[in-house]
Amino acid sequence: MNPEKIWIVLAILVLTLLLSNALVFAVVRGWSKGNLKWFDNSNQSLNLLKKETDSAEELSRQVRALRNDDKTDP
Repeated sequence: MNPEKIWIVLAILVLTLLLSNALVFAVVRGWSKGNLKWFDNSNQSLNLLKKETDSAEELSRQVRALRNDDKTDP
């Protein structure tokens, strides 16, 4: 790397840092004001996961009950 061209690398690095900080600042600022719409969508997917977990637990209880009934029937 040429020492004369190092300012280009430094300028790209500074620009990248500034843009990433500005993006994070905008996201956090919007979140604190409650203007994030994508957060509501992610909450819906978590609710779907909870419903599936509840369904799996209910199925597990039913299987255990059936196995216990099979053991006591003979």
